[in-house]
Amino acid sequence: MKKLLSIIMVIAMYGCGDSGEVEPRQKLTGFILRVKAENKLSTGEIKLEETSGNFLRIWKAEGKSFDSFNKPVEDSKYLYDSNSKTSFEYDHLVTGGTMSKEIDPGRYYFHIQTGQDGRLNYTAGYVEIEKENDLVVYEIIVPANGISYSWFDWNPIEKE
Repeated sequence: MKKLLSIIMVIAMYGCGDSGEVEPRQKLTGFILRVKAENKLSTGEIKLEETSGNFLRIWKAEGKSFDSFNKPVEDSKYLYDSNSKTSFEYDHLVTGGTMSKEIDPGRYYFHIQTGQDGRLNYTAGYVEIEKENDLVVYEIIVPANGISYSWFDWNPIEKE
C-alpha cells in the first residue's frame, strides 16, 4: 500500500507538472478612479479619506465638445455637445468609492458627482485611454470647502 501511494505521489508531482512556461496575464484596457475628500480636522490638519457615494457618468468624446462646467441635463443622463448641437446619453455609469471600468481606447468625458459629509460636489473633464492594454489609474481630491452643490477643479492625479 505504501508503494502504491509513493508511486501515485511521484506521478502527481512529476508526471503532471507544467512545462515551466508561464502564460502572461491578460492586461486590461480602461481605468481605475479613486475619489478622496479632504477632511479638515478641528486642529487644522487636513486628512484624505476615501469616499463611497460617487457617481461617474462617462460619455464617448471623440469629435465632441462638452463644456467642462456643463451639468448633465434632465435626469443626469444627457450632456450637450456644442459641436453637433445635440444632447447625448451617457455611455457608462459607474458607482462606488474606487471605481473601475474596462473601456476601449479613446477620448472620454467624465462627470463625477460625489457626496461627502452630506455635501454634493461635482467635477468633470476629459480622459484619454491611448491604446490597448492601457490601464490608467487616477485619483481625484475633493476640496474641504464645506459648500454643497459646488464645482471643484478637474484635477486627476495620474498614478502608477
